[in-house]
Amino acid sequence: LPLEMGTWNKVFFKFDDLFWDNTKQWILPASAKDQCSVWLNYNFNGLLPGSNILACFMEQPVAEAFAAKHGFGTNYEVDVTNHGETNLLLEPILEAFGLTTLPAYEAHATKWLNDECTYGSWENWKFSDGNLGIEDYYEFFKPRNDRLFISGSASCNRYWGFMHGAYYAGIKSANWVINALDGVLDSDGNAQEPYSPCDDLKNLQNVDYDGGPQSNGNGNGKAKGKGN
Repeated sequence: LPLEMGTWNKVFFKFDDLFWDNTKQWILPASAKDQCSVWLNYNFNGLLPGSNILACFMEQPVAEAFAAKHGFGTNYEVDVTNHGETNLLLEPILEAFGLTTLPAYEAHATKWLNDECTYGSWENWKFSDGNLGIEDYYEFFKPRNDRLFISGSASCNRYWGFMHGAYYAGIKSANWVINALDGVLDSDGNAQEPYSPCDDLKNLQNVDYDGGPQSNGNGNGKAKGKGN
């Protein structure tokens, strides 16, 4: 597939005072458009309560344009407090909560695009062919002739980009390999794709830690997730 490395950046804002709804972990300002469309409330109970930190998430092309302004370097992040483009990122979140003046803040941004160890973000691909869709992206992660199995959180549809996505994806891939070795095949003669929480989480009570339903009965769910 004609895939290219994309990028994903975060800007962490630390405010002197809390002005947002602290009962919400995620905030999606309606007017954000192509800027920071998703904000994580680190002040939320269970994260960093009392920190007064909001993190803004940027994707293509805003993330790439933002990162390009800060150049190469060895630091993993850069101070962007009171930069013009940083203030613009704040406008939708301030509007969402009725603020008309810019509050005092400190801000630091990640530099994954310019970091020589990453040059982008593995889990944020961009398509060089405009005719490709998300279904083509996931086609990339299917096994090749039951010999090459690709795993990782990027292949976990439900938990893409998170540690538990990598955990569930690893279990799924292990079960897929076992099905190939045991000759458990689908109607096309390929190794049967195993059940995984990556694909279906509608009934959490029926999912065990082996990566399959408790009453599967088809040979899946063999690979344990606890070091076995």
